[in-house]
Amino acid sequence: MNFRPYWAYLCYLLSHKWAVFKESWKFGLFWRGITHDLSKFSPAEFGAYARHFYDEKGAQKPFEHQIDLPFDFAWNHHIHHNPHHWQYWILLQDDGVTKALPIPEKDRLEMLADWLSFGGHEHLKEWYGRNRGKMILHPETRQSIEEQLGFGKETVSRYERPIQTRYKRRRIQ
Repeated sequence: MNFRPYWAYLCYLLSHKWAVFKESWKFGLFWRGITHDLSKFSPAEFGAYARHFYDEKGAQKPFEHQIDLPFDFAWNHHIHHNPHHWQYWILLQDDGVTKALPIPEKDRLEMLADWLSFGGHEHLKEWYGRNRGKMILHPETRQSIEEQLGFGKETVSRYERPIQTRYKRRRIQ
């Protein structure tokens, strides 16, 4: 068995956890910084992630959209076991309606720490601006994130695209 892809992924994962740990501390999320992404060490995720992102020599594979069912199952496991992912807060109802639930503050801040770990505030602001239309977020969550990132109305309009959601304002009783 070739352990190179697993070793390469482990090194990446530890580096990512360290970067998120530092960003989490800035938000006062000490325990979240320690426990962030622990599910990625589980058998349900680790091997599939390693094989998806690294080749047999341990080199990072180029990004391409491909069918990789083991990785898809691992990603599905990850987002449904980690509430710092916006996908965790999507409710698919039996009638076909997709509803975005508000993300609690600690989970929202951990999500920002995760995003910030990839390159800092300016990089995140640009990335979020390009990708915000792909995210199904509750309006309160979106407003909070955009305020945190320093988006004003003029900045938001620069990136404005239709947000693909069928969120209906209904009181949950």
